[in-house]
Amino acid sequence: MMKISKLLVATALLATLAACGGNGNPQAVELGSDFTSFVERQFAATADNTDPVSVNNLQFRFPDQGNPAAFDQLL
Repeated sequence: MMKISKLLVATALLATLAACGGNGNPQAVELGSDFTSFVERQFAATADNTDPVSVNNLQFRFPDQGNPAAFDQLL
């Protein structure tokens, strides 16, 4: 059940970020959070009573873009 919950949180997070679209540049290279690290921290902090994290003003870097194994340890 916990894996399903974590998977749903990750899917919702990714869908939210994908919907934002940005400026057409899939690789936001401003000072900010490493997306892979951010997602890993969210998985570690996920519980039934965890509050959502606002991502509206965050700029992500995507160093693992194209790495199909980037989240293998999470799922």
